[in-house]
Amino acid sequence: MLFSGGLFLEGCATFMMIMVSPWTWAWLEARECRRCAGMSWLILSSNFGYPENRPLWSNSMGKYSILSYMGVEQSRLSKLVMVMVRKITSILGARKENFLWVSKLLDSKNVEADKKVVESVVQGVHHLNRQIESGAPLRVQEWPNLGALLRRVEWPAASFGYAIVKLHVFTELHLSKYDQMHSPPLGMDAEATETVDVCRKLSHYMLYLLVTHSSMLPVVGVSEDTLEIILEEGFLTGNGGKDAILRRASEGFEEQWEVPEPQPCRETLEEVKGMWVRLLLYIAGQSRPEMHAAQLAKGGELLTFVWLLMAHNGLGDSDRRIELVDVFPERLMQLSSQQSSDSSP
Repeated sequence: MLFSGGLFLEGCATFMMIMVSPWTWAWLEARECRRCAGMSWLILSSNFGYPENRPLWSNSMGKYSILSYMGVEQSRLSKLVMVMVRKITSILGARKENFLWVSKLLDSKNVEADKKVVESVVQGVHHLNRQIESGAPLRVQEWPNLGALLRRVEWPAASFGYAIVKLHVFTELHLSKYDQMHSPPLGMDAEATETVDVCRKLSHYMLYLLVTHSSMLPVVGVSEDTLEIILEEGFLTGNGGKDAILRRASEGFEEQWEVPEPQPCRETLEEVKGMWVRLLLYIAGQSRPEMHAAQLAKGGELLTFVWLLMAHNGLGDSDRRIELVDVFPERLMQLSSQQSSDSSP
């Protein structure tokens, strides 16, 4: 049974690898095999190959949520497919990495990188550039509302992916409070609602990069393992819908995170946005140019836009560093616009 299943999967993988090639489609077209060529083009233009309808990088960004990985924010099709995959892989003895592969294939989306998102990134780059051009020492970023929480996050390079997932979980939890708030002190006016949307998009985009383009990030290890570690540590637990899971996480916040939960207000919201912008700048500064060249050939990523903007402002060659939070040396995260020595050609 296992041998037959393994042989079947190998055959499917070989078939997909052949059919997803543009050369296969051209070869079939040249020989007027219309039906086979149509099948090849259907696979080639799907999410397995090179989607025809993928928006250009200048106005789109990826989206993925840990709640989708948990199965509480999936489409009906995704839920049905995941149930089938779990049953089949449990019989064949497949590893959990296959669950993430199917989940990110079905649940990863492209959303608009709207004006507010782009403005937030551009302002972050210009703020950093002004500090460097002034010649003044780069001051440590102050986080009155998030400082205690950021000090609890481990920042070594080996745990950078862990930090991204952990902050993504916090962002999901924190933003859920604004979704239910329609009265003072926040008021949820149009500007506050837009800021919530920017925070959520940046958080989802960072997790999307981690699970789909981890080679562009300064991380080690497997993203699936990182997601499982976060869930095993109990930051999000239990069954039920999204609201029930987030409510339980909020009730046990201080016990799990060992710090008071930041209060929902405009200032905290701006800090959440600033935190994700700073992390995005750090990743862009640490990424390798050849990775962006490869992405531009396929339409590019928002990260590529950030990298180009930083290079245009001369930040890619700078050796100046900016610290995310003033903490003990072993938990110090420095955001650098200089590419790491490992990424040098």
